[in-house]
Amino acid sequence: MLDYVLNRRIDSYHLLIVKFDLSASVSHKLYFIDVLDWIDFVTYDAGPGQIMLREQDLYDELDAIKAPASRTILEKVDALFDLFKRRLQALFANRQDRLDRQRTLSREFQSAPFAVDQSQMKFVP
Repeated sequence: MLDYVLNRRIDSYHLLIVKFDLSASVSHKLYFIDVLDWIDFVTYDAGPGQIMLREQDLYDELDAIKAPASRTILEKVDALFDLFKRRLQALFANRQDRLDRQRTLSREFQSAPFAVDQSQMKFVP
């Protein structure tokens, strides 16, 4: 989404959400939102590059008929970029921690004789 905004291909990202309540009498709610207006309810997973909504928090706001924060397109881009940057930095830190743990395990593995202990394995006939 950030790439498309930065490349001036979009200036909004609308969702039409139809939410059904399947209790005793079936009912539904319709929501039509611009995700960029509700950026406070967006999260980003930098691993796969996936953007997601914090749905329940968003629905709570929408059902309370609260208006989103009023932002210019520049402020929306800043918010999106900040989210992207923070989540990417968290991913890098996570990968560095994993690299350090694996490095430690590899050194420990290299310094001890290699033996496989299968004494606790139980085979089912």
